[in-house]
Amino acid sequence: MAMWLRDKRYQGLFIALPGVNNHAKGFYRENCEGKSEITVRLLQEDEVLEAVFQTQTVVQPDVISRTIEKQMRTPGDWLLLYTDKGLFWVQCIIPQGGGIPSEIALFDAVGNSLSDRATREYLTHLYPELNDLKKIVIGSSIVLQPSNIPQDVEETARLSIQTLF
Repeated sequence: MAMWLRDKRYQGLFIALPGVNNHAKGFYRENCEGKSEITVRLLQEDEVLEAVFQTQTVVQPDVISRTIEKQMRTPGDWLLLYTDKGLFWVQCIIPQGGGIPSEIALFDAVGNSLSDRATREYLTHLYPELNDLKKIVIGSSIVLQPSNIPQDVEETARLSIQTLF
């Protein structure tokens, strides 16, 4: 932003992980919001996820949840991981009669259960917290849309968080 104020040819993308604090939101509202000459926009978590889903390269989380329910388990929280190898779903699974997740299932962006050991190890290496839960493979695949996921992404990030563009 400071560079843009000196030279309007500058462009940039700013993503704050795990989110934008109140000070940054205040700065945005005071200096950027509603000013047509400034091309900085603040997108919150839901808006970022909606933009991702509109690309039709990623299934909605309820598609993954329905697969878990068919396996006689209860779906818990989910994560959408953005990696240099594409987007991947992590679905936490709560055992019947339980309240705390004890397992996870991993899926590619279009809903195929990940059974490939190398990919599963790659994801747990990037996100070590996945090692805390038992990893299961869901038996059926649910390809609903073609996969057009870019393969040359540079960073790894969780998309289920507030983001500033």
